[in-house]
Amino acid sequence: MPLRTCIATHQKLPQNQLLRFVNVKGVPTPDPSRRLPGRGIYIVPTAENLALAIQKKAFAHRLKTNRPPLPWEDIRKLLPNP
Repeated sequence: MPLRTCIATHQKLPQNQLLRFVNVKGVPTPDPSRRLPGRGIYIVPTAENLALAIQKKAFAHRLKTNRPPLPWEDIRKLLPNP
């Protein structure tokens, strides 16, 4: 399994332990199936890490968008084990 780096914590983990996001029409969009086209970024899927990534402006920097991702409660519903 390939290793990916979390944009919030900088931990290197297998990609199946991380949640992928891609830029879809200017919105950082969760991609739990890792099938959407485009550059992906990864995050350890917790509310704290999402908030940290937003605070660090990691989505804006890496996905080239100033729009925030969905709220954590909406993202959590997309995960296999909410």
